[in-house]
Amino acid sequence: QLYNNQALVQLKLEKWELAAQVAGRALKLDGSNMKSLLRRAVARTEMGELQQAKEDLEKATELDPDSKEARKQLVHVKALISRENKNSHLRGFLEQPVQAGDRA
Repeated sequence: QLYNNQALVQLKLEKWELAAQVAGRALKLDGSNMKSLLRRAVARTEMGELQQAKEDLEKATELDPDSKEARKQLVHVKALISRENKNSHLRGFLEQPVQAGDRA
């Protein structure tokens, strides 16, 4: 309970790394703590740790398939991952050198 409250405070203060650490401590005590999973997922999302956030949210939805908050966050994180993947592919394409025969 104490770690959950600390994690919430850190999220409100936008101290993402600390929020993730505190939520992680709570999860060491109780690995199925929904609030801790959700709070760590939010912090990880804000830090750009999207795969880890997705893992937390997948675990949360396994523990409670009826959790609207967990499902909503999972959809959001998956969309961010998809966008990030598209952007990295586009960046890779744009960074390719132009061959002499390829110029118009």
